Amino acid sequence: MHKTIALLNAKGVAVIVLEYRTLQRTPAQIAQSTVPRPPVARPAEFPKMEIRNANANPAPDDPALNKVLHLAVTDGQAALRLVRSKAAQWHIDPDRVGMFGTSAGGGVAFGTMMAGEEGAMPDFIISNFGPALQDITVPQHAPPLFLMTEAWHGPVTDGLVDLFQMWIGQRKPAELHVFDVPNFSMTPDLWGQRLINWMVERGLLRRTPE
Repeated sequence: MHKTIALLNAKGVAVIVLEYRTLQRTPAQIAQSTVPRPPVARPAEFPKMEIRNANANPAPDDPALNKVLHLAVTDGQAALRLVRSKAAQWHIDPDRVGMFGTSAGGGVAFGTMMAGEEGAMPDFIISNFGPALQDITVPQHAPPLFLMTEAWHGPVTDGLVDLFQMWIGQRKPAELHVFDVPNFSMTPDLWGQRLINWMVERGLLRRTPE
């Protein structure tokens, strides 16, 4: 995350980090889920699942997960409203406020978009292997999407491919990059320069003089 923030800051992009609400875990559960993989371990593999309406939620009927997704989306909406309310003070263009979601953060970004609340819609979405976690329909004023993921990230990859196809099927702006690299190994070295160019092309960044 630090490399991504440094890349964006260097190009004049203000970055506000959102710490949204998540499911509560015990210390033992957290320790178990964050154990580093052995260097010689086989690449992580993910079970196949059917993707409908770009929804890559592995447990779409789990009440606890649905509740926490709603809470996280509420946090995303509050963040967008706060940034726009402070735009003049923080020297931010209120019409160029987007969301950058990594992993589950992508689900929060797409959920915030789908909520469609006035003043709390992202002007663009960047997803770093972060799929939608709910059924998606293409909004009338769909924000531009910049999507990147790894080729073998299972439902994450399938969900983002489906999302991309939905956008271009409605002639909405979207760009998808799928890298043939090990899961969780993508860095801005792979996609950073193309992201900056895309932001310039979309009018989200001013082109710097040569």
